[in-house]
Amino acid sequence: MRLGFRALVVLLPVALQAQEVHHRTWRIEFPTSASGQAQEEFLDGLTAYHLCMFEDALEHFRAAEKLAPNFAMAYWGEALAHHRPIWSIYERDAARAVLNRLAPTAEARLAKGGTPREKAYLSAVEVLYADGTTSEREQAYLDAMRRVSEQYPDDTEALALYSLMKVVGYDRSDERDRMDTARMSLEVLRRNPLHPGAPRYLIQTVDDALHAPLGLVAVRALQAWPEEGGSESVHISSHIYLLYGMWDEMEQTNARAFDVSMDWTKRHGAKLSDLNLHNYQHLLDFRQYSLLQLGRYRDAQDIVDRTSSDYVASGRAPQIGGAYFGSRARYILETNQWDQVPALADEARTAGFWRNPTVLQAVGIGAAKSGKLDLARNAAQTLAGLPEPQARTASLAQLRAGLGTRVQPATLEIEGLIALAQGDEDTALSKLQASVEHADKNPMGLLPNPSKPPQELYGEVLLKLNRPAEALRQFDQELELYRGRSAALLGAARANMQLGRQVAAQKRYSELLKNWHNANPNPPGSDEALKALQNKSR
Repeated sequence: MRLGFRALVVLLPVALQAQEVHHRTWRIEFPTSASGQAQEEFLDGLTAYHLCMFEDALEHFRAAEKLAPNFAMAYWGEALAHHRPIWSIYERDAARAVLNRLAPTAEARLAKGGTPREKAYLSAVEVLYADGTTSEREQAYLDAMRRVSEQYPDDTEALALYSLMKVVGYDRSDERDRMDTARMSLEVLRRNPLHPGAPRYLIQTVDDALHAPLGLVAVRALQAWPEEGGSESVHISSHIYLLYGMWDEMEQTNARAFDVSMDWTKRHGAKLSDLNLHNYQHLLDFRQYSLLQLGRYRDAQDIVDRTSSDYVASGRAPQIGGAYFGSRARYILETNQWDQVPALADEARTAGFWRNPTVLQAVGIGAAKSGKLDLARNAAQTLAGLPEPQARTASLAQLRAGLGTRVQPATLEIEGLIALAQGDEDTALSKLQASVEHADKNPMGLLPNPSKPPQELYGEVLLKLNRPAEALRQFDQELELYRGRSAALLGAARANMQLGRQVAAQKRYSELLKNWHNANPNPPGSDEALKALQNKSR
């Protein structure tokens, strides 16, 4: 039986547009001592910077320099565009070369600032690329931008750039600090509802289950945006869609964002190997995850196939390989295709991706569930020897390590399943409970982390052991973190059914079928959900 269809809610234009940036569209204001076309190029560059269109920003700032060789703020902009804090890209040597083209010393560069305000901005970028560790320089720059925003309280761009640095520097455990960061982005939006950076900075501050309602403010602002802009400006709303379980919107948004990124790549003559985590893998990760929640497994497999062919076409570039192995492992975990595990393990070893935690988690769980315990132990032991990743890390050197995956809870998951396969239920439950506790204390990332959430796996094992009340607590806890996740809805429905709570079970089955309104093919569990709801109507 096919599941029913529903109309898709299209929140973004479908047709691709040429992604050329013009500051007037976004109402960017940043007066400088320059004028004419040089000032226009400067403003276009700053707009592109906020849109995370960094290569375009560099081109505009360089055009401004050619038009006005002594225009200090154009060099400021070009240097700043080599710092991409949300992406954790920090090209210090390239930035210092830009500054040295303006003048050989910091004092000489400051002298070229046409106004005290320009000198304040120039001073700030100097500390960003001064001596010291990266964290020390970024903290110094954060403090410098705070001073600029306080000295010029009506300067919206000073507040926006300070807000950007606060997004990557605030203490996530400090609610006051976090809400102050959100306040600054909201203030920029109040002053300029079309500001190209503020919606992103707000979303990146509140993209968690507790604060997501504030992100709806930014999503509404983005829906009023013009069509021009880069892939990141299209993608960023999906951080909030994910937290609300809005899978259709999330899928459409990231499909379009990826098309925009590929369109930009083609128009600029770039190669696949030139792309990075954010303009390739991140977009596909979000889209595939939403497809898997929608039960559109064939479409999710298409992403695995696309990344596989792109990986070969790119000359096996690690940034494309990370997308391929990550999408393949995620597909196996979400669809329980354990027969694919040995081939994934062999290919990952050959390609140098065996130490990718998402791959190891998929291999370990699949091998344990299918009785290949030696392979499962190997995966768990390898995973346990990896360092825990740091939040917001995006360097290409770490792609093979599987960015953003918490190592310890994934290791405990595999060890728990190995113990279960050996008949040691007490050890299995102890390991799985520990995996949940560790994940609760160390939240990281938007997509489930690890890829198979510990609460879900623990709940499934508890159901298998006929402990539905305990299982239900795990699924309900998971659904507070990952709202609308299909496997958790199915687990909660089954637990409620075992407990004789038919109405509660039917509610969860109904939510699940809403996810699967256009599934291809019908996912396992859809028939039982339909049967449960048919019984309700009798």
